[in-house]
Amino acid sequence: MKRVISLVSVFCILLASWNASNASTFESKNPKIQSTYNRIMKKIKSDMRLKPALSEDSKLKISNEISNINSYFMALEKFVSINDNKSWNQQIENIKNSMNMINAYLKDFKTSDISVKNMIGDSVKQPWNVSSNAKYGELMYYNDSFEWKKTANWNIYSQNFFSAAKCNVPLNTFIQTIFNSKSLLVKVNDRPNCSRFPNLVDMTTTSFDFLTKRFQGTKKAEFIEVSKVPGNYYKAYIKEDFFSKANVNLNQKIPNSYMVNETLNIWWKILNDNRTLKLIIRYPWQREVTLEKNDIDKYFLYSIPLDEKWEYRIRFESDSISSDTFSIYVFDRNEFNGKRLFDENISFLGDLKIENEHIAKGFEAYRARIWWNNLNQIIFSQGDRKYSFYWIWDVVFFKESLVGFDLSENINIEILSSKTITGFSHDFYSVFYKIFSWWFILQ
Repeated sequence: MKRVISLVSVFCILLASWNASNASTFESKNPKIQSTYNRIMKKIKSDMRLKPALSEDSKLKISNEISNINSYFMALEKFVSINDNKSWNQQIENIKNSMNMINAYLKDFKTSDISVKNMIGDSVKQPWNVSSNAKYGELMYYNDSFEWKKTANWNIYSQNFFSAAKCNVPLNTFIQTIFNSKSLLVKVNDRPNCSRFPNLVDMTTTSFDFLTKRFQGTKKAEFIEVSKVPGNYYKAYIKEDFFSKANVNLNQKIPNSYMVNETLNIWWKILNDNRTLKLIIRYPWQREVTLEKNDIDKYFLYSIPLDEKWEYRIRFESDSISSDTFSIYVFDRNEFNGKRLFDENISFLGDLKIENEHIAKGFEAYRARIWWNNLNQIIFSQGDRKYSFYWIWDVVFFKESLVGFDLSENINIEILSSKTITGFSHDFYSVFYKIFSWWFILQ
């Protein structure tokens, strides 16, 4: 037992300086070994998001070392259970060697160009006009038998969409559905039986599951009419395999809806051995941009600032094979001003890193790193000039967006933050708090 405790102590020291990329799951019956492994895996998950600038070759090597570490943990559990001291000490050495290899690969990581400290000592609540137009309804969800049938506005129905049936609300309207001080936006595209259920908010299961549990009867909820949306618009996550024709697999939690000046982060993996991947983006005003990445072993990251309103069309090309085209929708922030927000304090941010980033030929950008799954707004101001960007995860913005700013003089940066439960930026439901403020020179 003393050896196990010693093992935990060694790992705690190593963990302070150890970073990695990706890992599979290991489960141990020994709680101390499992606890140590879980802490390492938590660090891995965090660092995968911190280091998108890591080369693809280093990512692959790190992934291989993590597979080795998983194997060493399995062997370690076995030797600890039979008190084979010599063998479990060897596994500890193997794990330490893999960690040293990972540290060597991480030297490939591009460090931040700017790091600034917060000048405020706590988060500061921002004023917000609370909506008083809420109405009450009964919250329920669709039966699966409606899948792929036509709705009242002739949309295709799917449980995967964020939509609802509601009486006495215009079709093709976003409503903020509120339950237990949390909310999300759904598109009204259908009607229930209005003579029997005039107050029913009948949601897809995807929407309903974010607010409450199924199989517990109807719930009394509130809803607010927010804004009109086009009839052909669907709110949904991008399917993981949508771009599979180009051998690309995506994170299935990437939303298809954003706000102007928000960053679309596409980060997952390529499925074949091709080392070149192109992302083709057609902007709402019809200009087309191709972003190309070379020497991809497995993982990739594309970050696209969405600075025009409405429909972007994106597709991937790999080995000259083109995927299907997917629509990304971008809304104006002001379209959501009628929402109700709830007061929920948000922790302040201690510091901020900003990096130079080359997106594609002719597209130079900055990347501001923050890793909270809130809706964050970053505001740059200098004199009477002000510019805002939004994001969940990192924010990327074109350098040309700051035209008119004197980059040799101090620029004020502030960050506001609000909670969201879905990953869609327009689903923010808490009051915005200022969590960061500082002056700096952006070079």
